[in-house]
Amino acid sequence: MTKKSFAWIFSLVLLAAAAVSCVTMTENWYLHPGGYSDLPVQNTVAIKGEEVTCTAKDSTTLSGILLNYAGSQDYLLYFYGNTPGIKESAKRIYFLSAEYKINVICFDYRGYGKSGGKADFDNIAADGLAIYDFVRQTYCKDKGDIYLYSQSLGTVPGAWLGANRDFRAIIMEAPFTDAKEAASRMTDALVWPFKDIIRLKAGEKSRPKRDQPINNIRKFKAPLMIIHGENDGLFPISMGQRMYDAAGSHTRFFCRLRDTSHEDVNIYEGVAYNEMKEFLKKYHK
Repeated sequence: MTKKSFAWIFSLVLLAAAAVSCVTMTENWYLHPGGYSDLPVQNTVAIKGEEVTCTAKDSTTLSGILLNYAGSQDYLLYFYGNTPGIKESAKRIYFLSAEYKINVICFDYRGYGKSGGKADFDNIAADGLAIYDFVRQTYCKDKGDIYLYSQSLGTVPGAWLGANRDFRAIIMEAPFTDAKEAASRMTDALVWPFKDIIRLKAGEKSRPKRDQPINNIRKFKAPLMIIHGENDGLFPISMGQRMYDAAGSHTRFFCRLRDTSHEDVNIYEGVAYNEMKEFLKKYHK
C-alpha cells in the first residue's frame, strides 16, 4: 500500500473524528482488494504465460498466473504488496522470470483480481500453504526447487510459508515485524493535521495472534535475503533489521537501499539488482 492511498482512505474516515486521540485499525481497513478480469497473460520468446487456479482449504477458488520459462524446472512464488495485484505486478514477475530463467507463479489474494472470497489475514497465510502445496504437487513433485519472494503485505504468507515449508532460498522486500507495530508506524503515513492528533493501533483480532512474522521468521531454515529502503516511511528499515536479526536462517543477507522508500525498490538495476543477482547465483543454477 502506498503512503498516498493510505493517507487518503484514513483522512476520510478520520475527518469526522478529528478530536479522537486513538483509532483502532481493523484488518478490513488495511486490506484494499480490487477486482479485475483480465490477467496479464503474455508470451515472449522464452516465456509462456497462462492462467491457473487452485482451491483453498475451504474450497475458495484462487486465481493466478504461471510464467513458464523454457527449460526451467524451478519455481518462484511471488507474493505482492497490498495494492498492486497481479496486473500491476506483471512487469516485476516477467522480469524475474526472464532475468533468472525461472518459472514464476503469482496468485491474487482473496477478493483481489479474479480470486473468490474476502480478504483476511488468516486466509492470506493459510492460502499461501494451499498455493505452495499446489505448486509442489502439480509442477515440482520430486524435481525442481521452489523459491519465495514476498513484498510488504506479502510478509504475512511469506513468513508463514518460510516457517512451515521448504524453500531453496527466500527474498523478503520491506517486511514488517507484527500487526501491533505495523499499525502504530502507519500513523506517520497520515496527512496533516491527523498525524499529529491521531494514533492508530491494531485491532483486537490481530494483536493476540502468536504467528506474527517476527515469530515465524525464527523458524526459517532456507537462505534468506532482506531488501529494505532506508527512507521507508511505512515500514521503517529498523523493522527489516529486526526481522533479519531474528531469522533462523544460518545464511542470511541484508540489502540496505539508500534514497529508497517503501514504494520505489528497484529490482531492475542498481544495488538491489546486483545483490539479489549475487544472492540467487549461489542457490539457482
